[in-house]
Amino acid sequence: RYDPIKDFTPVALIVTSWTVFAVNPKVPANTLQELVAFSKEHPVRYGSGGIGGVLHIAGEMLKLKSGGNFVHVPYRGGAQAATDAISGQIEMVSMGLASTRVAEGGQLKILAQAGPSRHPMLPDVPTTAEAGLPDVQMETWFGMAGPPGMPKEVVARINRELAAIVKQPSFQA
Repeated sequence: RYDPIKDFTPVALIVTSWTVFAVNPKVPANTLQELVAFSKEHPVRYGSGGIGGVLHIAGEMLKLKSGGNFVHVPYRGGAQAATDAISGQIEMVSMGLASTRVAEGGQLKILAQAGPSRHPMLPDVPTTAEAGLPDVQMETWFGMAGPPGMPKEVVARINRELAAIVKQPSFQA
């Protein structure tokens, strides 16, 4: 047991990412609005890498805020969910930005990204807010924490060093 406030020193926010919603190319929807309308006539099975994680919750948020009929299919990992969406075993996958490369070549249609703005990796994919669902946002962050009571000078130095690393082209790629 630990107390996340007392037992750690927050050190740095390293990177943020957000969820994207992608469908099998055979799904007759080219926008998030069309997918929601389609789901009201035909339940849409969506996969995510587990139960209760960010990607699952994003799909449930889409269901709740849109009134669509989305049925969660949990997987042990996002790769299998994406594979099943590509093969047509499920209609949709909720995945992280880093996984969107599987959509290249038309294997999946990415309909929306659930972040605060369009991501540079997907400049042509609208946000959920642009698609009329501003309350469907799911941002994930990755950071660093240290032991309790870290000296402020050490935290500041680590922050500077990490900021320099994050700006490097190799890290960005």
